[in-house]
Amino acid sequence: MPNVCHIVSGDLWAGAEVVVRHLLGGLQAAGDVRLRAILLNEGRLAAEIRALGIRTHVLEERALSFPGILRRARHLLREDPPDILHAHRYKENALAFLLRGSSPRSKLVATQHGLPEIYPGMATVKNRAVSRANFLLMSRCFHSVVAVSHDIRWALLNRLGFRDATVRVIHNGIELPSSMPGKPEHGPFVVGSCGRLVPVKDYPLMVEIAKAVAAMEPRIRFHLAGDGPERARLEAMVAAGGIENTFALLGHCEEMARFYGSLSVYLCTSRHEGMPMSVLEAMSLGNPVVAPAVGGLREMVRNGENGILLRTRSPEDYARAILGLYRDAETRKRMSRAARWSVEREFSVDRMIRGHVDLYRELCRSR
Repeated sequence: MPNVCHIVSGDLWAGAEVVVRHLLGGLQAAGDVRLRAILLNEGRLAAEIRALGIRTHVLEERALSFPGILRRARHLLREDPPDILHAHRYKENALAFLLRGSSPRSKLVATQHGLPEIYPGMATVKNRAVSRANFLLMSRCFHSVVAVSHDIRWALLNRLGFRDATVRVIHNGIELPSSMPGKPEHGPFVVGSCGRLVPVKDYPLMVEIAKAVAAMEPRIRFHLAGDGPERARLEAMVAAGGIENTFALLGHCEEMARFYGSLSVYLCTSRHEGMPMSVLEAMSLGNPVVAPAVGGLREMVRNGENGILLRTRSPEDYARAILGLYRDAETRKRMSRAARWSVEREFSVDRMIRGHVDLYRELCRSR
C-alpha cells in the first residue's frame, strides 16, 4: 500500500484547496493508500483534513522560516519515510524537492491546478522568475506531474518543455449531492457566479453583462458570491451602471449548496481556468453554464448540450445567450439534466481517486 504525504499551503479556501479536500477524503475512504498531510497554514483545509482522520501536521509559515519548516518536516518524515511526496504549489514543490534529499526513495508528484496568472503590467520580475524556477524544478526533478485539464498538459509540453511521459491528466472530481433539487418554475431568474474577486476571474465583464441584460429584461437578477481585492472596484461599477437593484455582491458564503440551488444559470467569465471546482459544483446541482471557450472549460462544457461556450468576450454576446435560456425553459431543463449527468460520468470523485491510486502504484513499482 503506497505511503503518501501531501504537502499543501492551506492559506486559502479556494478551488485548489477544495480539490485537495475531495482528493484526500476520497483516498481515505477508498483505503488504498496510507495518508498524511503537511500544511503550511492553520485554517479550514487543515480542520477538514483532520476531521477525515488523516494524520495532519501544520508548520505555520507565519511563525517559521522556510529552513525551519524544512527541518521540522524532515523530522516528521524521518521515522516513516513516504513512498510519494505529493505537492500542490510552488512553495510546496520546493519543500518536497528538498525533503527528498533526506528520503531519496520517495517519488515526487506535483499537481498543476492552473496556469500562472500573469498579464502585462501586473506581474513583477520576481513573480515571473518564481514561476520559471518552479516549472524548471517540476520538469527536471519531479517523477510525475498531474495536470487537471488537457489544456494545461498541452501548455506544459509545448510551452514549458515538460516530457510527455511525466505529465498525466487527471480531471478534478467532486462528491455528488445525493439528489438534484428541482429548479423553481416561477421564482426569480438568477444568474450567479462565485470565486475569489481577482483579475483572472474578470468579474467586471459580469457587471457589463448584467448591464446589457438589464437593458432588455430587468427582471433577471445577478448574484456574485465571494470576496477579494477587486470588491471595491466591482461595487463602484455596479453603482455607476445603475444596476444596484439587479446585481448583488453577496460576499463570502458558507452554504454554497444553497447558493447553487438558488440559481437558474451559472456564469463564468474567467480569462483562463484549469478545471474550476465552482463550475463542477454548479453543474452537479443542475445549473446550465454560460462560459468562455478557454482552458479546461472546453472539457467541461459542451456547447448546446450542458451549457453555452462563447469565443468572444463581448457583454452583448453573453447577454443574448442568457436571454435565450431565460426565454426557453425546455432547453434550460434539458441542459440542467445534462450538466448533472456530465459530472456523474466524467468528473466524479471516484474517477479522480482511481486516477491517483493508479499513478501512485505505478511510481512505487518503478522504484
